Amino acid sequence: MAQKVQVVLTCDLDEDEVPAVQTVTFGYDGSNYAFELCEQHMEEVTELFSHWMSVARGANGATRRRRSVATAPAARSRRGPVSTGGTSDIREWARNHGFSVSARGRIPAEVRRAYDEANA
Repeated sequence: MAQKVQVVLTCDLDEDEVPAVQTVTFGYDGSNYAFELCEQHMEEVTELFSHWMSVARGANGATRRRRSVATAPAARSRRGPVSTGGTSDIREWARNHGFSVSARGRIPAEVRRAYDEANA
């Protein structure tokens, strides 16, 4: 006799056993976690994590954000002020507009966005 076993994942945050659309895995403070989410809760988690992901670096050499080949040139072109003005210009602009930036190291994404918007 043949037997078919089907596993149905449900949203861990919804008591009505709504089907999950994705398993989310993440690490925090040396521990790894996983949970299943329905579409509604997936949107909430994506919105919540998006700020932190925008300033985080990838662990173990992973890139921060994966881009497809088709979108990579367009993404780079939006960073035009970096190549035309350079980081020293961005730092100077940031200090003149009330931002606190270090003399060396990474320029915060918030500062870079503000510079890009002001110099578009």
